[in-house]
Amino acid sequence: MGSDDYGDLGIGGLKGKKPTTDFHIVQFDHIPSLSETLKVRAMHSGQRHIILYTTSSSSSILLGWGTSRHGQLGSHASTPFASTPQIIITEIDLANDPVTSIALGIHHSVILQESGRLSCHGSDRKGQLQVVKTLPPEAGRIQNIGCTWNGTYVVVQSEGRWNVYSSGSNSHSQLGWNSNGTTSVDVVGFPVTADAHRTAINLACGSEHVLASSLPIQPPSHKLSRRTYGDGDGTNMETSGWGIRTTYRHPSGCGLHQAMTRRF
Repeated sequence: MGSDDYGDLGIGGLKGKKPTTDFHIVQFDHIPSLSETLKVRAMHSGQRHIILYTTSSSSSILLGWGTSRHGQLGSHASTPFASTPQIIITEIDLANDPVTSIALGIHHSVILQESGRLSCHGSDRKGQLQVVKTLPPEAGRIQNIGCTWNGTYVVVQSEGRWNVYSSGSNSHSQLGWNSNGTTSVDVVGFPVTADAHRTAINLACGSEHVLASSLPIQPPSHKLSRRTYGDGDGTNMETSGWGIRTTYRHPSGCGLHQAMTRRF
């Protein structure tokens, strides 16, 4: 739904054309190698490009569309944008190391895997990839990632504490630290150091601003519960055990298109 100036909708291009429907369905049957049924495990949208993490019975695949001239969809494309879904060519091992998080800027993409490995694609003109390229393994366990238009943020657990490393554009002090001209990557100097055993750090990244929250970790409950969720019109959904966990990622001001999926 929405703007398709740079192939944002993945439907073959609508620029200059009047939409004939209220929404569009993205198709994947033009990719010959996708012969198996795919499950969309995660979808992420930047300002002008989209990446899906998908799995099948035999493989894991990253798919993307939208702007690609800076390499944000993997290897540099021969066209400024991809108006239909394409397989993202990458050297990372998806089969044995699943993707846990993806963050997209305006010209770059960052991928976090279960092992803690970080990889990045796209423009580094503002230094937005430096935190991925230079963060040493001894920095600690990576919990989360986020991207502004031209910046990257990595939440790391080290010695029982949370640190947020950042790099990229700092034109509005959005990196959380003052650059002296010689440092491209540094740690956000929060006044209170969060205890990693009792809290978790969440990031919400806008175009040139970031919101970070320190949330208490709820201890796991071993007692099974049964919960009923209703919308007031008689339609209910029941869950047992841990219930349903839903995460909404809202890149404030990043783009004029929306995506929606259902999982049963």
